[in-house]
Amino acid sequence: MGAKRFTELRAWQLARQLKVEVDRTILANPAAQADRRFFDQVSDAVRSAPRNLAEGFGRYSHREFAQFTRVARASLAETQNHILDAKDRQFIDEATYDQLWQLSDAALASATALLKYLTSRPAR
Repeated sequence: MGAKRFTELRAWQLARQLKVEVDRTILANPAAQADRRFFDQVSDAVRSAPRNLAEGFGRYSHREFAQFTRVARASLAETQNHILDAKDRQFIDEATYDQLWQLSDAALASATALLKYLTSRPAR
């Protein structure tokens, strides 16, 4: 049986967890907060993935849901770039980088699996 709520989707759960951790680590850093452009870009990218997965879940067809899942995947990849940038700029330490990278990788893999499922199924 499929998910009845978007909150049951593993991809959404991981994307949300990533958002919480990025907020707690990168976006809580005063140096990152001082760079408003960086701060806004990271904040928007990390919030986009769970937002698009939720919106896609609410769409009528697998085809529409798949398109929102593609956008979520792109936002997760963008978030990974921001995580690398945060490490390069010393906003986070190596251990935090490793934790965020592993979580972002898991979220990306889960979104990819969801996309494969959606594109392999007949329209609902």
